[in-house]
Amino acid sequence: GSVDGVITHDASVALLGFTPETLIGQAVDAVIDGNGEALYGVVQKVVVGGFDPRRFVEDLLARVRDLLVLTLGGAQAESVLSDAAEAEAEDMDDLRRQASSLGLGALTSMAETINTTLGSMTGAISPRMRLELLAARLLAGREGLDVAPAAGGTAPGADSAGTGRGAAGVNART
Repeated sequence: GSVDGVITHDASVALLGFTPETLIGQAVDAVIDGNGEALYGVVQKVVVGGFDPRRFVEDLLARVRDLLVLTLGGAQAESVLSDAAEAEAEDMDDLRRQASSLGLGALTSMAETINTTLGSMTGAISPRMRLELLAARLLAGREGLDVAPAAGGTAPGADSAGTGRGAAGVNART
């Protein structure tokens, strides 16, 4: 894996099977922006780049966990972030920006969606399709959270009984 006896950071990350932080950051930013094209581009890079789709989902879940910790604990929580997040000040600024852009509700929803997808990826016949469905669910969940609750206090995507099912009877958190 070395070139002229040197192994770059990116090469070592790829050889160890980890997802580059830039891809994880791009995925989270695409969700923040509601940009399906950019999120699909990340999925393409994961698949074409030879990265393990399951590992990508694990790494994405770790990032969302870090963002949740930052949202809940702020500066006091920075010491318990995952090893990948313990980086330079610029990286911490990015994490803080992402955490504040998403907020607690969106981060919680994202973590649940990613965790459910991760659980279903063992033995999956088409990991690429699982990634594409995850991307769609993350964007759909973000759109649902962008809508302010009605005066009655029902959650976005919920019917008047608060069941979480919209007019079509489909679970809005799928």
